[in-house]
Amino acid sequence: MDHQDILIIPVGRGVESVDARGLLDAGFRVLRARDVFDGLVLARRRSFPTVIVDIATGTARDTQVVRALGRAAPRARVIALTEPPTSTRREELHKAGVSRFLSRPFEATELAAALRSETGMRSPPKRVSEEDRAPVSAAKGRGLTPRGLELLKDWTQLLTRDLANMEELLTLTLDLPAKELRARRGSLLLFDDSRRTLELRRAIGFPKDVDPRSIRVPSGQGIAGLVAKQGAALLVENLADEKALPTSPARSYFTNSLLSVPIRHGSRVLGVLNLTDKSDGSSFTETERELVLALARQAGAFIENARLLKKMETLSIVDELTGLYNRRFFEQCLENETIRARRYKRFLTLALLDIDDFKRFNDTHGYLKGDELLRGVARILRKSFRKTDIVTRWGGEEFAILLPETEKPDPGRPSPALHFTERVRLAIAGETFAAASMTTTQITVSGGVATFPTDTSDKSDLLAKANAALKQAKTSGKNRVCVFGEEKIA
Repeated sequence: MDHQDILIIPVGRGVESVDARGLLDAGFRVLRARDVFDGLVLARRRSFPTVIVDIATGTARDTQVVRALGRAAPRARVIALTEPPTSTRREELHKAGVSRFLSRPFEATELAAALRSETGMRSPPKRVSEEDRAPVSAAKGRGLTPRGLELLKDWTQLLTRDLANMEELLTLTLDLPAKELRARRGSLLLFDDSRRTLELRRAIGFPKDVDPRSIRVPSGQGIAGLVAKQGAALLVENLADEKALPTSPARSYFTNSLLSVPIRHGSRVLGVLNLTDKSDGSSFTETERELVLALARQAGAFIENARLLKKMETLSIVDELTGLYNRRFFEQCLENETIRARRYKRFLTLALLDIDDFKRFNDTHGYLKGDELLRGVARILRKSFRKTDIVTRWGGEEFAILLPETEKPDPGRPSPALHFTERVRLAIAGETFAAASMTTTQITVSGGVATFPTDTSDKSDLLAKANAALKQAKTSGKNRVCVFGEEKIA
């Protein structure tokens, strides 16, 4: 059955004064905060229709807490549980944001009636059966033990060793709690916004016949999907007793206890961390849930930071128009590749390609069509060269391609560099590009090739010689590729 979540914030009270089971039977699921700070955080993150402030202090702090609650959850109705208040105190709390008072002692039925009134429930719902009870013991946050705090500190230090290394972050986020909790099986899934699915990024203990890379979980489906959708941790002591949970009929786990927590950054769920099959056969505990949840909060912030760093790094080396690498990245690669070629006595070939008569195309058809043409040529370049080759937009209509471990083309015999360069020239010459409305046109490119160390042992001179070969191709009729020091080859 459906029932509403109610938050209780204790103010100066260490003993629970609310019968949570009685409220659950009345249709309200109780979540009790550890303290005022925890309560304000929970109120801000989740939309509680009603918040109960369990007051025992009788001081000005009570009013401050209620006002802070109003800022954290402005739409929530506030019920104050107090000793019989004076008229002055009632007025102060009412102005602070309390909508209803309930004086001690009170019966559970009185509180349930007050909640129904505040939440708009006109009649009590039917009694909740055992199958309807929440399988998650997340309603009670007991905090971390001294051992847990020490572990979290150590884990955080490990996670911060290399904040830009996403792969290391994901590995540690799964391996650290799995080892501490002695979990034989675990998985870490990250949310793919474009596909609206959880994708498995790390796994331990999976059967050999299961390919983890093939696992995708739609939001809301399965246990991980449910945790991602609800954004709340799930602790199950015995899955066999939880008939309401979505489980696979083929599930063959060592134990029936599992722990699944969301990895969040602010209000956004980034992924889900799952642990099961403790080596000693025991069930996961509330203390362990709190520990893993604390780690997931830290990991969420670090994962989001790593994503932003990666995005910034990508933007700094990629040409925005074509999606190819930019000149800045090319110059870094030219430096690194020439050093590597010199150290290991390998060849390095550089090819420059330039779109023929691009200015005339722009003048005739406009700059927007010119941009479309550049993007089209870039697509052909990406398909025509090897993954190990570095394809860049050098500037304007000119492209530069570094081909590691590729020797100088010889017109008398087949050559990898000549093959790749000629293939892209022919591909572009055979492509039809959109021009003005209802018209198309053919485009050609000219190319120049030079090789390290055959033509030169200096990286700057390598670029100059490739450019000289390109000029030779341009002046000898265009739509051809020339190799430095040789006659035209196409």
